[in-house]
Amino acid sequence: MIAILDSDAFAIAMLGVIFSGFGVLILLFLSMRSRVARRDAQVDQLLEELASEQRKPSVKHPEGTPSQPWEKDADWWKNKGDSDRSDP
Repeated sequence: MIAILDSDAFAIAMLGVIFSGFGVLILLFLSMRSRVARRDAQVDQLLEELASEQRKPSVKHPEGTPSQPWEKDADWWKNKGDSDRSDP
């Protein structure tokens, strides 16, 4: 039989831990690469739908009046007059 000293056993155990860590990383990268290679049809459909929505012109309401009675004007927050201000 082969006699293994305590210090040698520790070094062999550390090498085992290191190689198993590398093995886990390699398996992780291989699984990630295989997932990227096959793409779902649903993802392609979603990307096409988003691209078609971006190409459509957006519908804009006339600037003068709000589209619904409960909506405020676009510039409601602007100070229409300076009469409220008192400059020193």
